Amino acid sequence: MTLANNVSMGVAAPSTLRLTGQRLQTTADLTPGQEVLAEITGNIAVANDGNPSFTTVKLLLASSQIAGPVAAVNSSAGSFALTNIWSLFTKANPAVTQLEVQTGTQITFVDLTPADASAISTSSKVAVKGPLFNTIGSVGQPTLSALQVAGR
Repeated sequence: MTLANNVSMGVAAPSTLRLTGQRLQTTADLTPGQEVLAEITGNIAVANDGNPSFTTVKLLLASSQIAGPVAAVNSSAGSFALTNIWSLFTKANPAVTQLEVQTGTQITFVDLTPADASAISTSSKVAVKGPLFNTIGSVGQPTLSALQVAGR
């Protein structure tokens, strides 16, 4: 992907919990597992590695959906860690073996009893949905700002 000189970048879910370091401003902020919306200009080609190659003038970070067991819960910080995540993460370079999930006031809990963060405990299996930020440099793992947590 090539960013045009006048590229506009942002997050498609502005009501999410904001953390220090959560942003989408350059290609360095991209990480495997993110879902993005791109406004493509010009033709799409196939790069030498077999992946599509294109130029974009607008890139928005959309909500990713990720499932896994809860490895740890930090109730005071309103966060928990997911482990045993998809190979998309674990086969990345560098490998990502855990994701931090931040919860906030704009979150919906589904198929959990009670329908709030207190239902999440170590070894719970959940699916989370929200924008995924590349916070590997600042917190050691990507951070998902949860809009929804569903029991599995």
